[in-house]
Amino acid sequence: MEVVLDAVGDDSPIVDSIPLQTGSADAVVAMDMLEHISDLAHVSDEIARVIDESGQLLVCGPTENVICELGRRFGGFSGADHKTTVGDIDDQLQANGWSRVKKRDLRIVFPLFSVLVYERRT
Repeated sequence: MEVVLDAVGDDSPIVDSIPLQTGSADAVVAMDMLEHISDLAHVSDEIARVIDESGQLLVCGPTENVICELGRRFGGFSGADHKTTVGDIDDQLQANGWSRVKKRDLRIVFPLFSVLVYERRT
């Protein structure tokens, strides 16, 4: 089963509760979304609730460097809806009980996006 959650607006919560039973997901994929969330601790807890004990969380987000900023300007996006950076997300998830098991940067000269894989600490 695939559940897709999307933002309704800049200030609306993306995830209040994930419509899955506790421990029913093998993995959760958060592609370019966690940087839009103000209350990452709540979302992290909700992801931990639905993921099974051996499940993984995959996160992708922009690195927020000067190249990303130039790309946004060229594309007509301000980036103002980003509440945090992928580096801050990494720090917050690890502080909230997740262990990072992999990190890869997608780069063109400079890293543009980071892809991170986490498991829950036991």
